[in-house]
Amino acid sequence: MLRMVTTVDRRAAQVLLELIPRLWLPEHGVHFVNDTTTFGSDDSVPLVEVGRNVYESIANNFLSLNVDDRHKCWLPESASSLTPTWRTSVRWNGTLCDYLTQADINARPRLALFAEVALGWLTPGMERRESKRTLHVCYESLVDPGNCQDVLRRMDDFFSIARAWPGSTYEHACWQVQDVLSNQPPMATKFSSRLKGIAVAQLASTVMQLDTEAVLDGRLARVQRATGCSFVMRARVTSVHKMGMVAASELGQSLYIPEDRINIGNNPAKHLMPIPTVLLIRNVINSIVSGYVYHKAGIECYHQGILAGQQVERLWKESAWNTTVTFVPHPPSAGRNLCRYLATTSEIEGIAVYAEFALRKFITRVANIAAQQSNSTGARILLICLEEVTDPKRCRGALQRMDNFLNITRGAARQPLLDAYMKYRCGNGIDPGHSKSHLIDDSGRDQLAEAIRLVDSRYLGGRLVAAQASLKCGAK
Repeated sequence: MLRMVTTVDRRAAQVLLELIPRLWLPEHGVHFVNDTTTFGSDDSVPLVEVGRNVYESIANNFLSLNVDDRHKCWLPESASSLTPTWRTSVRWNGTLCDYLTQADINARPRLALFAEVALGWLTPGMERRESKRTLHVCYESLVDPGNCQDVLRRMDDFFSIARAWPGSTYEHACWQVQDVLSNQPPMATKFSSRLKGIAVAQLASTVMQLDTEAVLDGRLARVQRATGCSFVMRARVTSVHKMGMVAASELGQSLYIPEDRINIGNNPAKHLMPIPTVLLIRNVINSIVSGYVYHKAGIECYHQGILAGQQVERLWKESAWNTTVTFVPHPPSAGRNLCRYLATTSEIEGIAVYAEFALRKFITRVANIAAQQSNSTGARILLICLEEVTDPKRCRGALQRMDNFLNITRGAARQPLLDAYMKYRCGNGIDPGHSKSHLIDDSGRDQLAEAIRLVDSRYLGGRLVAAQASLKCGAK
């Protein structure tokens, strides 16, 4: 008897192709079929459709499109015909994939176009759910150790398969699921600069927002209600500006797979996280020196927000920093944003202004979290110093602490992810293309550090020293 399993999600398809031969014997006739449209009206073949949270699925597929080499674009050319609305408002040269992966075009309209294209393959699944010969299960439940056995029992019952052959227990079958997942590469194996630092959770959130606008008009929400698949993050890896945001993104995207359900983000809340969180922190003085040099060089002053859809000045515009810096005396801003101000004022005045700005916007936030954690009975947050993950002697220990805290078990298949990351990054720093340490030598760095301590003592009431004491990250 022929039995079929299908999905419209690219990541789920990769997992199912490898998983199905491990879960059933050849004589059971269970096959994975990628072309779901052929079963729209055929009730003679039992079909299990593995669905996924729609917003998360679109985000993952869009990210994989931008990670993969462009010549390996997997979107069919026929997809262009599925986007009549955007054909009239968006122009591009070449194929649809050429447009969706253009680095110089803001990601938000590209993501909106991709979401509308995705409706073309998501909608047939809704029609199949009306068939008595179709069982719908959620990918999120299949790969969740707590729900896996129940999902497999439902599939076996639907297929009329009795799991009675040697080694066929549901416990062993779910171990096979986790083993297959352990062999899946992380999203960042060839992480593209086109979407660098953008987490799946951010993209999924933007897809939800786009669905409320006129072009999509809630169509994704209707599909999502039909799937009933939820995606709940179980842990988080995060940081704040100049404390290790890029490092947190690299760590999370390189070491973990989507099925780990670990959100990679920034700007942690001012209170303890509701889910276990790894917070990357840094020596306070070093973070201020780094931020000062970085923004004085004119970087991120006018930031083309990847998902914002317009050019913005973010925190650095004059009204933002000028009202934040209230204790440190400084010459009039004269309409200059923070980056322009740092570049055109004296070093002593500039580092003083930036020190208070950083204290109020970034440092106080993580210092408060660290203080709350030390007074909390439950370990809901793990503090990891940036200096640890860039030190060859301490890197492996820091990453192992992260795995233990996040309850990640690295078997033989997943250990290479950790080994490769250590070889590539540990001891070499985080993203040399992002760092601007070459703009200042050790002597200049020491002078700025001394100036920061003087500013802290004279104007900031020693709050920088207190923050450093709570974070406990060394200078090296």
